[in-house]
Amino acid sequence: MKILRISMIAAIAALSTPASAWTPEGRACVASVTGGKYTPEDWEARTIPSTYAPRIRSCLAKVKAMYDKKRASGS
Repeated sequence: MKILRISMIAAIAALSTPASAWTPEGRACVASVTGGKYTPEDWEARTIPSTYAPRIRSCLAKVKAMYDKKRASGS
């Protein structure tokens, strides 16, 4: 249970990254999901309609997993 809690905290922290620290892949997630209508700055300001939120979170989780895998392998 403790591992799940730590994972949830890490996921929340990753999703609340300042827009200036967004990776190109993260920026692409927001743009592709919203059809280019919104930016990571809009995500941070919480001005993106909630209908996009699940898909953006899913996309960002995939990006985070990719970076975690790279970091773990030392690449």
